[in-house]
Amino acid sequence: MMSNNLKKKIYEASKKHKEWSMVITDYLSRPIAYFIAKYTSITPNQISISSFIIGLIGCYFLYIGGPLNIIIGASLAMLYNILDMIDGMIARVKGKSSKVGHWLDGILGFILTPLLIISLAIGIRSNIALILGLFAAVSYPIQYSLVYFYKAEVVSSNDKLFSSNSKLDWLRYSYGLCFFYLFLFIVALINKPLWVLFFWAILGNMYWICIVIIQYISLRKMDSVNRID
Repeated sequence: MMSNNLKKKIYEASKKHKEWSMVITDYLSRPIAYFIAKYTSITPNQISISSFIIGLIGCYFLYIGGPLNIIIGASLAMLYNILDMIDGMIARVKGKSSKVGHWLDGILGFILTPLLIISLAIGIRSNIALILGLFAAVSYPIQYSLVYFYKAEVVSSNDKLFSSNSKLDWLRYSYGLCFFYLFLFIVALINKPLWVLFFWAILGNMYWICIVIIQYISLRKMDSVNRID
């Protein structure tokens, strides 16, 4: 009975992830989270740091380049992503959520993702890869800087950028960082690593441009309401 309750808690803890790209990652992470929660005393922060180290090793293999090394690097990056889901599950299931843990989990991801992209671009050994890698690497920090600046400095609110039941929900749910790791793993297996750089350089930057447009429209509406009041 206790095992069933633990499995239920882990499932509930993972249900908060609504991005479509997280479905597979959550499916893979739940049994690992169950094992860690039931049989070990590993803390969420220890998982976060361990996953970051695994991600850095993945960067090394991507940097070396070559089909086999890129597969190894992409696999380690995928493992990082799975463990990155698990630390939050363990924190919620064991009641060990903390501000430090939330900060650590986020900041390590902000650091690692651009490093993986740049490492892959260097490992492909071509000028087009380096150019695409540069644009792909900046798309992620730009996206989050825009969102957090908007929330913290402009509207001073933690409300989501997309309102509830918005017609644009599909955009938020279809584009998630988990998709990067899953896509990287798939293209590594078929030896088409340049595809992930193309995708993130184009779609990643289009996404933050959409964010800017949505923020502008939202603020114009707010200003109109305030003038009426």
